[in-house]
Amino acid sequence: MYLFLSLPQLKTLTKLLTSQVPLDEAHSLLEPLTRNKSTASVVKQVLQDFKLLERQLEKLQVLKKLKVLFSPGLVLNMAYFDGLIFSFCSLEESKKSRKGSSQLVLARGGQYNKLLESLREKRQVLSAPYSSPSSLPPLPSLSGVSFHEEVLVKVLCKTYVDTGQSPL
Repeated sequence: MYLFLSLPQLKTLTKLLTSQVPLDEAHSLLEPLTRNKSTASVVKQVLQDFKLLERQLEKLQVLKKLKVLFSPGLVLNMAYFDGLIFSFCSLEESKKSRKGSSQLVLARGGQYNKLLESLREKRQVLSAPYSSPSSLPPLPSLSGVSFHEEVLVKVLCKTYVDTGQSPL
């Protein structure tokens, strides 16, 4: 895939790829890239994923309680994930490492559509004589999350037990 970007578009994309920005700011930074023919379809899919994520977060009232940042530099195992991937991090920073301070990751996840498709393909190979691919229903869109229990407990203890605050 070749991207033909103007200098301002390239600067916008560089800013997005090298920083963390609030979700609403990411919208406004990405919107101009939908007018570029080489990036329009990819950016429109990202914006569609954002809108879906925001609707779900609003239903759960997460946006009122937590700061949500967009960080496209996030890297997870892309053999499993496709589309939107995410990490939930504590604003409470962990001990400084040699590279500076880092945030505590509470949970990670993303969409698993490719993984589900590959499992279906393996199943079709095994049952090929007995079923036709056209008879199979469409696949649902899947998302998953894994929680880092030790880190969650550590953050909760520090927040509520050590300070005497109530979690409610």
